[in-house]
Amino acid sequence: MKPFDHDEIIINNALQNNCPSAPELTHSVLAKLSKPQRKYIVRPTRFAFLIMAIVLIPTITAAAYSSYSKLLKNVNTELTEYLEPVEASCESNGIRIELIAYASDENNLIAYVNLEDTEGLDRVGTESFVIDSINAADTTLTKGGSSGSISLEYYDEETEIATYKILLSGDLSDISEYSISMNKLYYDSNYYSNVDAGIDLSQYADATPESQDVLIYDARKDASFKADYDEPYSVIARDAMDISISDISSFKITNMGFYDGKFHVQICYDASDIFSDHNLYLRNSDTYYLQPSLELYYFSDDYSKDYIDYSFDITPEELGDGSLIIDGKESSYVDGQWGLDIPTNQGNMNIKSADCDLVVEGSTINQIIVSPFGVTAYGTGTYNISNTRAANSNLASLNCGNDTVKLYHAGWSTDDDGFRMSWTYDESGDTGYDNIDVSTVDSITIDGNIIELE
Repeated sequence: MKPFDHDEIIINNALQNNCPSAPELTHSVLAKLSKPQRKYIVRPTRFAFLIMAIVLIPTITAAAYSSYSKLLKNVNTELTEYLEPVEASCESNGIRIELIAYASDENNLIAYVNLEDTEGLDRVGTESFVIDSINAADTTLTKGGSSGSISLEYYDEETEIATYKILLSGDLSDISEYSISMNKLYYDSNYYSNVDAGIDLSQYADATPESQDVLIYDARKDASFKADYDEPYSVIARDAMDISISDISSFKITNMGFYDGKFHVQICYDASDIFSDHNLYLRNSDTYYLQPSLELYYFSDDYSKDYIDYSFDITPEELGDGSLIIDGKESSYVDGQWGLDIPTNQGNMNIKSADCDLVVEGSTINQIIVSPFGVTAYGTGTYNISNTRAANSNLASLNCGNDTVKLYHAGWSTDDDGFRMSWTYDESGDTGYDNIDVSTVDSITIDGNIIELE
């Protein structure tokens, strides 16, 4: 399709041919569309096997406008004054990702993308997908850090196109664009809950496995744990056992027992064609329900196997006749290489903020910023807030006149200057708050403390 010379012609044709009735398109949106669109480059991958189709058009075509118009009809109307339409896409192994619109402030970025299976293999539906890395300048935010959230907005049964919302948190003050990349798409997920591994843990109350030094590539759960990823760390020895779990094919238990004062369970991923996302915990019907205090991730020496070591704060006497319980899901996946650059358009959002000196679980919060898309708290010193406490929906809320809006924890990160916590207004799409009118916000309540905003 030959690009039009004027945006006005594009909009008029789109209105006449694609959406004759669109009351959501207010004057401000039309005025925004009539401005010249920002040019930017979608970086192609260097991998020779990648098939990628890039669309780089300085104006919005009628087809792209149709996607943008449909988006406006399906998202909270408060967003329309902030969203910038854009046209860019990439394709790999029959999966096409199209960037529709975006918006950002100094601490949050929101983007909407369409996902389509161009080969018609039913690999795109209502399943969520994973953004593997989010890069901005010299900063990399990963899904294990504070990459924010990815959620399905709606699925078009007729076109079989899924639209997702990507919400990121980070310091955008000196950043002109974010780069997102993905190398796996998950589908056909099998969810499992409360699966008993069928193991009598009392048999392992006296087990003391041998140790082994490994290089750790990730550590989770315990924010105070500081691992040197370049130096060997001692864990229980790999592959001392071979225990399969009924109805779960993606991993096996390869060692268990007490080491360094804690009970450890080591698993090894066994099915390379299945992705597993799961949680392990200990349960005794009479006395305890225990989550792991630390998870360590490492490989075999030849990198052919992937292991996780779960450690639990429990004594042999307390272990008793407890059971090992597993929750999670297993998914099929398609490999590929997808990448898009998302510009930032800072300065067009209303924000409110407050300086404070608030201590939560030993962590001192010094500044709070509220924008239409989320809340960011900055602090100095060490971040000590537990994942359980941070994820509690009662920890923080906004006070808007007579209304209270709960906040949902989106992530945290640390650097040399301190830490940053992020909240969103919507955990799963059922609260009605994808964003908020900041002018209505009077104050924020954190851990029972009310802080006035300006």
